[in-house]
Amino acid sequence: MKLSSDNRLQTQLAPFKTIALAEIDKVKLMRRVDTKYVFHLEQLPLVFEQFYAHYYLVEINGIAVQDYKTVYYDTPDYQFYLQHHNGIKNRFKVRFRTYVKSDLSFLEIKHKTNKKETIKSRLEQPAIFDILNNQHSEFISSKISKPFENLTPSLGNRFNRITLVSKNFDERITIDSGVSIFDIRNNTEKNCENLCVIETKRDIHIRNNTSAQALRKLRIKPSGFSKYCMGLALTNTNIKKNLFKPRLLKFKSILN
Repeated sequence: MKLSSDNRLQTQLAPFKTIALAEIDKVKLMRRVDTKYVFHLEQLPLVFEQFYAHYYLVEINGIAVQDYKTVYYDTPDYQFYLQHHNGIKNRFKVRFRTYVKSDLSFLEIKHKTNKKETIKSRLEQPAIFDILNNQHSEFISSKISKPFENLTPSLGNRFNRITLVSKNFDERITIDSGVSIFDIRNNTEKNCENLCVIETKRDIHIRNNTSAQALRKLRIKPSGFSKYCMGLALTNTNIKKNLFKPRLLKFKSILN
């Protein structure tokens, strides 16, 4: 069952004080540190207990649990995936993302620089496109200097997201769960609803933030994780994945 339809989740979220999306503009975090954590869904109530006193629950139009749908694009030989797998420091991802309950879609480009900075650019669109048009190609070319030709859909996913903001407004947290993955080119699907992914985004000057202390107490450790790369590695039997094996073992242990 997806979290958005789970009454238990609503009960677990009830102790949070809420804040509207428009009220968190002060959480700019222009210079920030991003950290990801991967763990089993059964630990989520314990995580919430650690967070109640320190974070606001973000609501968009009165809704706290948002539904996301994503389609990633790649070259025929998966160059974007291989950039990440091979440890290239200056790498990209191209995707369409729909914020289902808000009925908003964007073409997004994520650029991970060799300074470990993440730059996201996006272009609002009426829907997710199966075939990129001239406007899309021009936008991608303006953000990626090296040309990547014949980009087509490679992987889709869907998940639920909860967003928290620290009461000091120096940290933002996303909690993703209810994940399902679909390998578009190979027509392979994987249900990952036991999986939870937390990403914390904190001010660069904050050395020992509340979330890190709380998760450490629960023995949840930082872990590099990409929904795109792990999704492909899990569903595509022919793709190179040897450098992802330690992460895949942890990932599979959570799913089982």
